[in-house]
Amino acid sequence: MTYEDLDVEALYSELAKFKQREDSLVHAAFNAPLKNSRARNFLEQGFLRRLKLISLATQQVFEILPPETRKIPTRDILGLVTIQIHAQIFNTFGALDCWAHVWATELGVQNKKGKPLLPSRVGIGKKYSELRQSLPKRLDSLLCERDDWLTRFSDLRHALAHQIPPYIPPYMVDPSNEEKYNELNFRWYNSLNPGEREQIDAEIIELAHFKAFLIYDLNKSPPIGFHAQLISDFLTLEEISLSFVTSLYENAKHTQ
Repeated sequence: MTYEDLDVEALYSELAKFKQREDSLVHAAFNAPLKNSRARNFLEQGFLRRLKLISLATQQVFEILPPETRKIPTRDILGLVTIQIHAQIFNTFGALDCWAHVWATELGVQNKKGKPLLPSRVGIGKKYSELRQSLPKRLDSLLCERDDWLTRFSDLRHALAHQIPPYIPPYMVDPSNEEKYNELNFRWYNSLNPGEREQIDAEIIELAHFKAFLIYDLNKSPPIGFHAQLISDFLTLEEISLSFVTSLYENAKHTQ
């Protein structure tokens, strides 16, 4: 979702439903029919704990830096928001992995040699072929539809853990002011006078404006309007989670 697509009123409307949606998902997931104690542990100590952190992180972003913000925030504010977004990325990725472990453990999914899947082969992305092949058609079809989203989360998590972490630009400069900005930036880096640097900072701010974008790969991906994306990510996680719950009920019915 781009910043231009941002509908602030709609975002707050969705945010108002967050607690109810979280509680409903907790109830549905907790009551999923599981016989295997390890699968139950992945659900309760893994997925449910991560879900709480995802919800808190998302709500904190809206509180610390509301989507209607236009004034350039301080770097401390941006740092606090970035921490919450990083927590959301890691825990959403982890929550999806928890469902994969719940499923693999409860159903005893095996590899082609008839052995339990190694932990490194448990996941719901398209590269985890053994687990994906064990899923009911409806759930696998949903994951196929969401493969681009799953791949994006895998990329985000990899960038956060191993490469350049996703970040929020402190401000943006209109292309029409780019030449002037580059000149001021050059002067700033070549000045050893704190007073002069402060004056240059003030001139730069006059050219700049703020947009609530997240950037994680300038070469591959456009900036992401993160308020809208956080809501969208939660709804997608909810959709996938409820589909796993439904599939577990169907499995329990067939194995009675």
